[in-house]
Amino acid sequence: MTPPIEIERSKCDSFRTVLWNQVVHIGKNTEPNEKTLLLLASILKLREQARAALLLSESGFVEEILSTSRTMCEAAINAAYLQIAEDEEFERFKHFDTQSLYKMSGKLKRLGTVLDAEASAAMDSAVAHARSQTAGRQDKDLSWSIRQLAQRAEVADHRIGTNIFESLMSTAYSWSHRAVHATFGAVSPFYEALQTGTIPLTGDRLHDLEMALNNVNFVLHTEAGYLEHTFHTGMGRDILRITQSA
Repeated sequence: MTPPIEIERSKCDSFRTVLWNQVVHIGKNTEPNEKTLLLLASILKLREQARAALLLSESGFVEEILSTSRTMCEAAINAAYLQIAEDEEFERFKHFDTQSLYKMSGKLKRLGTVLDAEASAAMDSAVAHARSQTAGRQDKDLSWSIRQLAQRAEVADHRIGTNIFESLMSTAYSWSHRAVHATFGAVSPFYEALQTGTIPLTGDRLHDLEMALNNVNFVLHTEAGYLEHTFHTGMGRDILRITQSA
């Protein structure tokens, strides 16, 4: 009988293959535009994050896989939402990272952080360039979106008539909260490491590792299903086969 963790690893590899085939299909059969290119890039990001999770699983890094899966949830939801977002919001998404540079620069100055002349000049130059790319936007905006992530999931679902992204929010995203925010649930397993410095990869820890990989696979499954529903990539049977494999 195949161990559950090996089943999850196999599913992950299979979903990564499906997503690549979907990227190729969409690239060949869809007129390219900025939003579609962002979607394809996001899929490739998800595939790489899944590969990272597989590597982490080899050493039993449960919390790190959970953190990765939570980022994957957000990437999957944002990619779908941005396909239908207003152009202004799409532009905010593109430039939000540079806006964050303003806030970092301003905070460093308020804290009285001392930079040498070269570093200060480099920061001022970077901030000036960032502002030139985001003219008219508020430096203090807390998010690129007018909606919170859960609302973005709801909007994306409404457009395609499903609840796949809301389900993702209620399961993989929520369950990974402990790993990202270092709550007690992320720390308590390490009580088992007090004697040797490492957590024994047995019992509950193996189950947690299986569930962390399951989180990753649920994100990949959700994204593959979204792409199949939206672009008719011909991968529906493959997705179903992977889902039912055991």
